[in-house]
This record gives sequence, structure tokens and C-alpha cells, in this order.
Amino acid sequence: MKAICGFWGLILLLGIGCAQQQDWTRLYFRDSRGVIPDVAACDSQSSIIAAGRLIPTTVEDYDAVLVKYSSSGQLLWDRQIGNSGRSELPCAIAIGPDNSIYLAMRRAQSDPQIFLQRWSSAGTLLWQQFLNPSAGYDDVKQMTFNTATNQLELLIDTEGIGMNVARLLVSNQGAVIATHLYEPPATLAQNEYGVGMIRLNANTTVIAVKMMDEPGNLFASPRTRLLWMRNDGVILQESLYPLEANGLERDSEGNLWMVGGYWNASMETMQLRACKVHAQTGAVLTQWDSHPVEQGDYVPDVMTPLSNRLLISAAVQESFQWRAWTGLYGADGSLFGTGSLSAALRRPIRAIANDFHAAYLLMGHFDSVNERWKPVLQTWRYEGGLMLESAQGGLGNSDEEPVTLVQAPDKSLYLLSQVTQSDSKSAFGIIRLLPPARLQGQVQLQDYAGNLQDKVVEFTLEQGAQTDLTSAPLDANGNYALTAKFTGAVSVKAYAPGWLAKRLNVVLGGQPATLNFSLINGDATRDNRIDDSDLLEVLFSFGMQNPPADLNGDGQVDDVDLLIVLFNFGLQGD
Repeated sequence: MKAICGFWGLILLLGIGCAQQQDWTRLYFRDSRGVIPDVAACDSQSSIIAAGRLIPTTVEDYDAVLVKYSSSGQLLWDRQIGNSGRSELPCAIAIGPDNSIYLAMRRAQSDPQIFLQRWSSAGTLLWQQFLNPSAGYDDVKQMTFNTATNQLELLIDTEGIGMNVARLLVSNQGAVIATHLYEPPATLAQNEYGVGMIRLNANTTVIAVKMMDEPGNLFASPRTRLLWMRNDGVILQESLYPLEANGLERDSEGNLWMVGGYWNASMETMQLRACKVHAQTGAVLTQWDSHPVEQGDYVPDVMTPLSNRLLISAAVQESFQWRAWTGLYGADGSLFGTGSLSAALRRPIRAIANDFHAAYLLMGHFDSVNERWKPVLQTWRYEGGLMLESAQGGLGNSDEEPVTLVQAPDKSLYLLSQVTQSDSKSAFGIIRLLPPARLQGQVQLQDYAGNLQDKVVEFTLEQGAQTDLTSAPLDANGNYALTAKFTGAVSVKAYAPGWLAKRLNVVLGGQPATLNFSLINGDATRDNRIDDSDLLEVLFSFGMQNPPADLNGDGQVDDVDLLIVLFNFGLQGD
């Protein structure tokens, strides 16, 4: 069958700030048969590879399709998979170090079968391997490629006495190296589902298993089990946590995050619960419940760590109507920012953090007037502010239901939607978004001996009459990175409490710009000048443990702090 791709015009509806620039858009379909996107991934060249289903024509079965576009928007190849008389459903996709493509498929029949395919980067089928058909494999929840062992790792839900979880290790040639089945439930009324897995090191994977006592019983005690499993299947340790987790992630400090729901008996609603776990010991580092002001049942759909903070977006049901709620939390449960979108129906789809202390949140927005879905992309930043919101797509009366969001190695974003036109034919809608403006560098906090990782620097970016306020944490070496609203010439002021503000100029564009600051110490009163009030603050705190007057961060106020004020006396920040 001949594949057809084309351009379509897009209308951007700007909500907050400047929209992230679109590089190109594509509409992919195959002759008279519609296609539905399911999974996608990027290779090292930032090409996008997507797999989905072809809508049946004369028989009730789905063939699959695998499509590859270059980063410049060229359709490199597409392949049809199937013709078996049964439905072939893509479940997961992973990219190897040689850019070969590993595709996990589910063949739907009375007893579902799971099989794997490996495709070359040029679109040649290298091998196909059916997994054990008698094992009751039902669905692939996650598949990753471990470059250290050159193996695939799969988390699979299985059917037996209730639902169960298995972990498989498969070579890059399709040979099943190991099958590790977690202990089955005791009765048919108990079910266990895979939530996710994270590879800790070359020998150990942490697997999250959601445990359900009775299907559909909201009042049962929510439980999620974490398993620390070795490559040989030995469970090193396991711990039980009081939430029905919907995701497992790892933050910049190496700790594990789970977010899920629990039944709040006093409010008679489902509420959110977050749990931060030490990745090695399983100890709970912090746990808190979120109680948004708005009423309704909260179902946490997506989350992503944003440095050492956590972005959560949940679907909320209230009075038979759904909306979305988003919150950015600190590790202690403090709420840095929130957005409650009740004006129109929205559904969280996926959240991804970048390397510049911002997170992208893809939502589906339902236009109740035209009864059509449209994709919306939000950008949240470390300080808790919603920096940008932009409507993507723009095909008028067509449904553009977002399916997934993928971040490429070049930091661009690919947004995939199922586009259904007026003739009821579905297509892959692919939008490539260029990365936003980014700024990085080092902040030297003069005369400071404390831990730089405890410091957060405030940045003010000015372009003409426009101002952008944000903040970013420092790492152990004083490095920072942030995502900015503006492109072009920008004036940037950096400020850390206790130091004088410094202003520098920079030009922001497609590539990250670098700007280094050296901030002068001695502002004990936090008024951006060093004068008599700072001297008095240090003198009155002498010999005490008063953090504002402890200018060098050694835990006490002494001669060193006094000398810092005296040496910098009379200076004022920008």
C-alpha cells in the first residue's frame, strides 16, 4: 500500500507567554485505511519512530504499521505488520544503541500472544520472536534496552490465578535469557498489575506492582509493592506501601517517587498520595497526602520529577464531569504551584522533564462546542509557575486526540495525536516542536563554605517591557540551568539571598546560552546593599546560630562573617 504524508496548517492559540516554536507537522495515513498511533520513540539522530494500528476494512482484525520520520520531517519508510487474520497491537517500543528498533506486539485472540520484532534503522525486519504462548502473557507494560548488558527488559502482566506480573530478559537476537514470575495471587479475586520498573544498576531493577484485593473496590486498602530484583530473578528485598501507585519515577537525587490514590473516608472521595523512597534501602523518605481545595475524585494520571520536586497532574471527576488538576510539590509536600482547569474538559496525557528545570505536560482539551479533542501543551518550571500554555493542532472540525509526547536527544519534542477527519478516517498527526530558550552557567557565591546544593538562585529576565521571573537550584559545583520565555537579546539578573544581585546581558536562541555570575557576599538584611544594617545584624548575632547573619555558611556567626561585611561595605547590587 502506498503511504501518503502531508502538511497541514496549524493555528496556535497562545495562553501564557510565547508558544514553543513548531518546526514541522505531518499527517500520515495509508490509502483508504485509517491508522491509530499507539507508541513512539526517538533514535540517536532525533528521528521519530511511531507504531500503531490500521483500521480493519473487511475483517475484524487490526494490522500494525511502523513509521519513521527524520528530524527534518522526511518520511524515511513505513512498514505494515500482520495479515495473520488476528489483530496485531503495538504495546511498547525501544531503541538500541545502533538505532535498531525493538517492537513489542500483542496478538489478540482467545489466548493472547506476545511477540517481539527487531527492525534495522533502515526498516529491515531482522528477526521476530514469539514469547512462551502457555505463560498467559497479557500485555507489555514497559520495555527498555539495557546498553550495559545489551539486553531487553520487559515488564509483563500475565493471566493465571488472577492477574500477575513477570519480568523477562531477552537478548538483542531475540533469545529469552530469563523469565522471572512474581508470586501469583492467592485467589481469583486478587489481582496484581505491573506499574513500572527502573534499572538501578547493571545487576538490579526495581519493579513496582499494584495490588488489588477486589476488582473495582474503591474502599479496599491501597497497596503497592516494590521489588528489588537481580538479573537472575532473586528478589533482594521487597517493601509494601499504602497507595495504589499509577507510576514509578526517579528524581535527580536518585530517589524513587510513586504517586497514587487512596480512599479518603472523611471526604468520601479518592485523593492523591505521594511517596518518596530511598532507592537502595526502600525506606520512606517522605510521604504526604494532597488535599486540593476543590471537591471531587482525583485519579493521578501522570507525574514527572522536576529536579528534587514533583509535578503531578490528575483527572478529577465531580458531578459527573471531568476536568484536570495539576500541582508542583516539594519533597515535604509543600505546594509550589497549582493549576485547576475546570473551565473546559481536559485530560492529562504525559509529562516529561527537560534538563533545564522545566517540565512539559501534554493534555487533551475537549471542545464542547464542536465536540472535538485538541492537544494542549503546558510548560511548568521549578519555581512552580506555568510558564507557557499553547494549543497545538488546528484542523478545524477534525478530532486531534493526543496520544503521547516524546523528547528527542536534540531536546526537541514530538507530539503524536490520533487525527480523525470528517470522513471518519484516522491518521497519525505528528508535530515537531523546537526546544524553548535555555540558559545555563555557573553562579559563584563568594566567601561561601556551605553546601551549594542547598541554594536556589532567583533570575529576572527582561526584554523591553516584558519580565520573566524564575528560579533554579545550584548543583554541588554551582552550576544552574533554566528554561526561559524569551528569545533574542535579554537582560538577566541573578540574585541569591545574602548576596548582591548581578545583571548581565545575553542573546537566547535555539541552542543553550551560557552566562556565569559571581555574586558578592555580605547582604545580611537581604536589601541588596551592604551598609550599617548588615554590620549591626552580624554584631547583634555574634556567637549565635543566626542563618541570615551566617554569611559564609559555617553554622555560626563570628569574625569571618564580620570581615565579609567590612570588606564589601558600601557596595550595592544591580
